[in-house]
Amino acid sequence: MGKKQLLYIIGGLVLLNICTIFFFTFKDYGNQSAFANNNLNETVASVDGEKIARQDWLLAMEQQSGKDTLRNLIDQKLIEKMAKKYGISVSNKELNQEMAIAKSIQDSDGVLQNDDLLKNEVKANLLFDKLITKDVKVTEEQLKKYYRDNQYFYHIPTSYKISLIEVKTKGEAEQIIRDLKNGSSFDALAMEASIDPASSPQGGNIGYISEDSKEYSKEFLQTIEHLKVDQYSNPIPYKGHFVVVQVTDRINGKVYSYNEVKDQIRRQVALNSIENSVTPESFWKEYHVKWFYENEK
Repeated sequence: MGKKQLLYIIGGLVLLNICTIFFFTFKDYGNQSAFANNNLNETVASVDGEKIARQDWLLAMEQQSGKDTLRNLIDQKLIEKMAKKYGISVSNKELNQEMAIAKSIQDSDGVLQNDDLLKNEVKANLLFDKLITKDVKVTEEQLKKYYRDNQYFYHIPTSYKISLIEVKTKGEAEQIIRDLKNGSSFDALAMEASIDPASSPQGGNIGYISEDSKEYSKEFLQTIEHLKVDQYSNPIPYKGHFVVVQVTDRINGKVYSYNEVKDQIRRQVALNSIENSVTPESFWKEYHVKWFYENEK
């Protein structure tokens, strides 16, 4: 998987997160009793006693992201049908390799999502790439040259998914640790006490950082290197303040050999040879796609 594909993955995750919201909102509507219990006039929030009805909430979501969400659902269903038609699938080994690479490039500036969302998006991208490159011919020399030119891309450094709680003083950080030892949730404390505006709303989650990251101090990296998954640190100096850090996932570093990534490289070289951009929407007409927005100009 090349840089172009990774950009597709990261971009697509925004839509997939939205799609998930809609899925859990509407998933019970096919059940008649569940639908009856979800009255559209039900109050979902109130502000100073003024109510916001479920209908207003759902309408606002549709207006803000309904078109993109529906397009994403159509594309995923289309990819599934095409893959079944041509007998194309994704093995667990392929998926795990792609997941490791995708995770390794995430950072605090990227899109934050859980593993299930990432896995679904990576799998959909893999299936579609296999579909559109299945008839493209490439030579062994092309594959080896691509590997030589892009070896850095297949060197995955040890990476850690971390959450942090940033406070101004060491005393405040020590109080955070006392609260954690007394059973408080790390996520809840981050949202309540952390002064980092980017990670606080995410429960402190800043994504993945690697062992060779230049953004963090040597002390910071050495500390998280020795933490087990779900373990939190003692106070660490951080940008003039202090942080308590929790490791929530770890990816062990690996250098992939040519043979291990040969299939990935074949897809990328084949994709690079396709002159015109190909998207799932290119196949909508062939698969007789009809949707709510088709008459929209």
